[in-house]
Amino acid sequence: MKRVLFPCVLLWLAAVTGVVCADAIISDFEDGTMQGWVAIGDVAGVTNPGTGGNPGGFLRMVDEAIGKVCWVLAPAVYHGNWHGMTALSADLTQVSFSGSQFCTVQFVVSGPGGQYSYTFGERPPLGAWRTYGVSLVESLWTRNSGSWDALLDNVTDLKITLEFITGAETNGLDNVALTGDCPETTIGLAKQMPDGQCVTVQGVASRVMSDAMYIQQTDRAAGIRVKNSFARNEGDQVTVQGRLATACNERYLENAVVLSSTPGTSAPRPLHVNLGELGGKGATSADPQLGDSPTLKETGLLIRTQGTVSSVNPNGQMTLDHAGKSAGVVWDPSEALPVVQSFVALSGASSSGGSGPFCPTVAGARNLTVLALPLNANLVRNSGSEEGPCSTDGYAVLPIPGWTPTGNVTAYVYGGEVPVSESTAIGGGRSHFYGGYGAYSDATQYVDVSPLALSIDSGSLTADLSAYMGGYQSQGDNGKVVAAFLDSFDAVISQFQVGPQAGSNQHMILHQNSAPAPTGTRKIRVRMICTRLEGTWNSAYIDNVSLVLKQ
Repeated sequence: MKRVLFPCVLLWLAAVTGVVCADAIISDFEDGTMQGWVAIGDVAGVTNPGTGGNPGGFLRMVDEAIGKVCWVLAPAVYHGNWHGMTALSADLTQVSFSGSQFCTVQFVVSGPGGQYSYTFGERPPLGAWRTYGVSLVESLWTRNSGSWDALLDNVTDLKITLEFITGAETNGLDNVALTGDCPETTIGLAKQMPDGQCVTVQGVASRVMSDAMYIQQTDRAAGIRVKNSFARNEGDQVTVQGRLATACNERYLENAVVLSSTPGTSAPRPLHVNLGELGGKGATSADPQLGDSPTLKETGLLIRTQGTVSSVNPNGQMTLDHAGKSAGVVWDPSEALPVVQSFVALSGASSSGGSGPFCPTVAGARNLTVLALPLNANLVRNSGSEEGPCSTDGYAVLPIPGWTPTGNVTAYVYGGEVPVSESTAIGGGRSHFYGGYGAYSDATQYVDVSPLALSIDSGSLTADLSAYMGGYQSQGDNGKVVAAFLDSFDAVISQFQVGPQAGSNQHMILHQNSAPAPTGTRKIRVRMICTRLEGTWNSAYIDNVSLVLKQ
């Protein structure tokens, strides 16, 4: 529970009258307790698991489904005079459920002076958190009894629905915030204020990510990172309330609440900025210099920039280089990472935030356009199954970043069927691709080679394909890798392969082949194919798949 105080003229008066003397009361459940919240109705259990919240701990309630409606009641710290407060919000999620929709998210505020309620008209999303917030403006609320002013004189009860389905369900509550003393201002002026100041700003959602969003003024004069609170969609017009903070020289809003959200038609267009000019000077000392750019700071705005990809790691972090400048980039996990040494253009939020030693220059990057591909470099992403999780026993079928699987192909750790000594010999890393359970499995990846169209159509490029492959003992289970040249309509022009390689007594054997890239090639489809001929398991092993274009 967080209770952030602002100066009161007479503290003893607050104690006597019950004034809520704070500009933010927030139940964040980070201490692992219920923080005074009580569940009523047909409740089977209430816990704080400590993880899985938005973030950290949260109130987790299980509905017994015996006919009553489940609510959660706020502790006494939320009681008192609300005339100085401006907004109420809470984060909600549905963990699991079975049945049909019964009711929607609702806030009910009661006291001796009356009762008012606010209904959001939807239930929380399944498996994701959503912030529900509303301004404390009488015209937005439904009067059940009494009067608005009399109610705010002395609030004695705040309850929030935590049941939405006719059947059994498990739901979550986090970050219940009652806020006030947050003056309205522009994003640009807010960034000139000191840390700790609570502000209310309006803007358009330019980038929505898993842990934050960016909003910017419609005139693109300023933008800011908003943590732990989200718009529904990029392009929505939002009003946000939060407290200013600074990390990695970037101003942002923490403990933020979306007070209102109006659907927009589309995300704003990005501002085109040279890589070396990202960063810049803030308007005041409260917004410090970022990098060595002499221009006015554009941090917080949606931008588009370009550069050569010099490094990529499995966590979605990469580095762009251009004209002697470098920029750290956090990549959107929904999109494939680009190939190292490719020259790309991308869009994202101009940033320098985040926790830990990595303070990115661009956050939430996506909308990649490959402007140039490197020759004599491997164009296959996750060529050795090192990205993502890997199975320790071959049973678990796990996602393989960069590849689209069919059947039960998975990443399998060395030291299972294939000894670690083989990995050491070939530079195989921790794991290899494995056929898994079943007669057939494959994994496919498409490489866009359209930036090299002129060289391809001149007949000057050759494709080199290689992979290490093996099989169990002397069995006939085998693997192969097929590269297909596709035209602009994804039709196959021609193809070639390496393998198949059958039982090799768990040794990994290198296979290599080459073919000229035919005229009209715009993509190359790389497909690993594992086929079982004996036994129950498809014991085909593949590692270090490589596709290189050269002159």
